[in-house]
Amino acid sequence: MAMVLRHYALKRTRLYRPAMRHKSHPEQRVDAMLSAMWTLVTEGPDFIATVEIELARRSDPELAAATEPVLARIDQFMTWWLSGRQHGKPEQKFVMLRLLNSTFLRGVAIEIARGTPLSELKEAYEIWCGFSRAELLEIVKDTA
Repeated sequence: MAMVLRHYALKRTRLYRPAMRHKSHPEQRVDAMLSAMWTLVTEGPDFIATVEIELARRSDPELAAATEPVLARIDQFMTWWLSGRQHGKPEQKFVMLRLLNSTFLRGVAIEIARGTPLSELKEAYEIWCGFSRAELLEIVKDTA
């Protein structure tokens, strides 16, 4: 299971890096990240499988220990890309915004598994993008 997460982490990186490259404005960064996340969640069963693995970690300490470094690294890269910083510790508000975006998209994956039409989820996603973009701009303003 840890190998599956590692493999998927590489797939995510191959999608995120080009999406985030040359995005200097905060709006561009959050839009690129959310667009890449949406692609990951909605194109194929891979993301849903990773959510299932993450849920299985609750009752399997060995799986939790094996997957923790992979998941931490994914979160770290996503936070760096969102904040526009490639090194160092980003502000806690960027960590929280990344967490909220990841949580929303894990919820979308569950809704897909439940059979909710993608058209309805896309509409909810567009609303979420507006919230996320507004929050990122507020964070950037506060940290400037």
